[in-house]
Amino acid sequence: FLTNILWPTHDLDMQLPKRAIFSVGGKQWNFNLSRDKTKWGHGKSGNLIVDDHTDFQEFAKLNIFTNTFKYEWLNIFLETNPSYRESQSSDSEFRIFMTHRLEFRILEKVAFSISENIMYRNDLLSLQYLNPAFIYHNLNSSTMFNAIAHAEVDYTFYKGFNLYGQTALDQATAPNEPAGQAPAFGVIGGLEYTTELWGGYLSSSVEYVYISPAMYRRSMVDFLMFRRYPTNVASSGGEFYSHIDYIGYKWGGDLQALQGELIYEHLKWGEIGVRIFGIQQGEVDYFTPNNVVTNTYATAPSGTVSETGIISIWGKSATFLNYPPLATWFQLDLIGRKGAKGDIQFTLGASASF
Repeated sequence: FLTNILWPTHDLDMQLPKRAIFSVGGKQWNFNLSRDKTKWGHGKSGNLIVDDHTDFQEFAKLNIFTNTFKYEWLNIFLETNPSYRESQSSDSEFRIFMTHRLEFRILEKVAFSISENIMYRNDLLSLQYLNPAFIYHNLNSSTMFNAIAHAEVDYTFYKGFNLYGQTALDQATAPNEPAGQAPAFGVIGGLEYTTELWGGYLSSSVEYVYISPAMYRRSMVDFLMFRRYPTNVASSGGEFYSHIDYIGYKWGGDLQALQGELIYEHLKWGEIGVRIFGIQQGEVDYFTPNNVVTNTYATAPSGTVSETGIISIWGKSATFLNYPPLATWFQLDLIGRKGAKGDIQFTLGASASF
């Protein structure tokens, strides 16, 4: 049994604030310089390029839009020094995930998006690369850049039904190009249905995910990130805890997964839901060397395969004792892994919003 009231105090999360938003805009544009969550896509288990499973991202974002078109220029600023010592925490280089995305409303039932994105890493910032109209794939320096392309489609083919998909391509072999690196790509496809029920809304979805082992990995510039969490430990000049993560899909690459979800939401009562998630993962993880991944692994799941299943049941109250700023929630997770012991996790909490 655990609680988020921790002792000793160096276990407390001192990263504060986790939301700091500056936003200015007009009728058809908005500029945002923020520490906040952001994502691209309607994936239920995650998204391939930008996902909101992390506590926050720090970014600058410009949106220009009409009723049928939207342009987004997003730059995510990432930490580069993983040292846990405050006295050694200054950065000697920088990393910026630079993206631009075009969204189109085709007819009334189809939405289509494409984006071109690049990880920019160097010890000297050149402002010429921040041109939002530039074609990032023309930046061919593998020691500074890694480009990744992306497309999404949503098709509302009947009332309440939406068919969606997204794909990302990090590495493919072009004609007359030597096949020196493994293919790196991912796809997500799903179907969702929503209908009114008993004064609320019933939503359901089923989703499939395939991501190759080399996705998010490159021998020079990859798509891994980390977040440093400061503590209040005063010894040796202070310390940080570091957490490695993926910028896109939270489970990373070298996997295939299937998820089903059923949620009922009532504006007065709250929400209740159930989710069933199964995943097969290969042997590639955070710590597999990038040059080994890109030169060795082609199909997912690779090598020694692990299989995990998770059943989650949760509920949220809209209010507590008819006092709107207060709400309560619970979640029960039943976790099983092939060849290993299972786990049961139950969390119960309350929140206040003013």
